[in-house]
Amino acid sequence: MLNSRRNYILGSLATLALAMAGCGAGEEGPAKHKVWGTVTFNGENVKEGLITFTPVEEGKGPEAGPIKDGKYSFRAKGGKQKVSITASREVPGKTESDYKGGTVPVREAYIPEKYNNNTELVAEVKKGGSEHDFKLTD
Repeated sequence: MLNSRRNYILGSLATLALAMAGCGAGEEGPAKHKVWGTVTFNGENVKEGLITFTPVEEGKGPEAGPIKDGKYSFRAKGGKQKVSITASREVPGKTESDYKGGTVPVREAYIPEKYNNNTELVAEVKKGGSEHDFKLTD
């Protein structure tokens, strides 16, 4: 359980790092457009998470951005996108040992796989930018 949770968190961070690696000035490649919106789960704002837009068209890499207090905003390539949303939260009253010999709160992934690993979400990123709100449920 501990290893799968760490792998999930590390995988999410790696996706974000790869997606943001090409965000420098003067970058060549497809134009990017602002995307923004809200993300809720069972009617409540997703406090912290990661949203990834992956072009359906092959040969184009994903773009990702953080979700903070239910809101996100970043730049993504235009066109039809598969959207993946991940988030974790503390498990009340549970802790685990950290690598320094202390303890840290246990975290759990709570967004269902139909919104991340097996995403059913899609969005069309339009020239000039577009808003996409995602109301997720169990």
